[in-house]
Amino acid sequence: MALYAVEENRSYGTKNGVCLESDADAEFSSAVPGVWDQRKESDANIRFDDICQLLQAKGFRMRVSGSHHIFTKFGVMERINLQREGSKAKPYQIRQVRKILAQYKLL
Repeated sequence: MALYAVEENRSYGTKNGVCLESDADAEFSSAVPGVWDQRKESDANIRFDDICQLLQAKGFRMRVSGSHHIFTKFGVMERINLQREGSKAKPYQIRQVRKILAQYKLL
């Protein structure tokens, strides 16, 4: 189901309050199983670049301010702020991302 949205072709539309996914989401989900699946994979093993790609595939826009990568999306109240820890993302930030994606039914 591919319904692209209004806001600069980066967000996805909604139907009856449910966020619709794009075909890119399905493709990306298999590319990043540790992030996408809620398997018992450790949050400490998620690559920073993978979580950034996931958020962008979900329609978030990224801006960089120093070492902070800040993601925003129309319709999502929270800002997601990520920082590298080597090549990995910080585990507590991965938990925050999962919580926000689940809250807005973007998983």
